[in-house]
Amino acid sequence: MLIFCRHNLIWNDVLLVSGTATLLSLIATWYPAMKASQLNPATVLSAK
Repeated sequence: MLIFCRHNLIWNDVLLVSGTATLLSLIATWYPAMKASQLNPATVLSAK
């Protein structure tokens, strides 16, 4: 069980992983949003 598992939580590692994950998530959502904002929705939806 996890109750008996001894571990040391290194807060610097927790902050580094959390910060990196947040940064990558923001980049992964920002780039497609910027590309989509440059398109004209009427042109894209007409599919001509």
